[in-house]
Amino acid sequence: MIRLDDVAKSFDGRAVLDGLNLQVDGLLLLEGPNGSGKTTVLNLVLGLLSPDAGRVEGNRRSKAAVFQENRLLGHLSALANVRVAQPRRVSNAEIEAELAAVGLDEESFAKPAAKLSGGQQRRVAIVRAMLAEAEIVTLDEPFTGIDAESVDQVAAYLLHRVIGKDAILVTHEPVDLSRFQPPPARFRLG
Repeated sequence: MIRLDDVAKSFDGRAVLDGLNLQVDGLLLLEGPNGSGKTTVLNLVLGLLSPDAGRVEGNRRSKAAVFQENRLLGHLSALANVRVAQPRRVSNAEIEAELAAVGLDEESFAKPAAKLSGGQQRRVAIVRAMLAEAEIVTLDEPFTGIDAESVDQVAAYLLHRVIGKDAILVTHEPVDLSRFQPPPARFRLG
């Protein structure tokens, strides 16, 4: 479980979060308009930022993230980009199966990430985070760049892979999460 207790965070004198109390136990869908502090919450949970006031608890466990930008190594293949974040015991066949599960075609496994489309790169970034040995996962706009016809497939993959983890998913995309039981908790900022 992750807890944010009375957390405040400002940037250049502008309060983004003020007295935020939030608990994450399993999957949480974090919603809110642009500028409401969603990415700031993720960065606090990841330990990339410290709160100006309040406490973040339960975040000293292993973490993985899908950031707003893919952060892939352009010269490495899709498979190698996933491999860099994996323990050696994960086989190439297992990585390829995960890439296929999010809709990446077999031809793309060996392509340098820089040669993949934005949606293909996003799928690689998602698989890299989901296969990492992490107890906490943050997903910042994970469906960005993925075509509308594939969002449900990628959402199903994500929801399956975060079982047993504390995860925060930020999205503006309309995703049908109603078929998943139990449905994810929701929290709205702003």
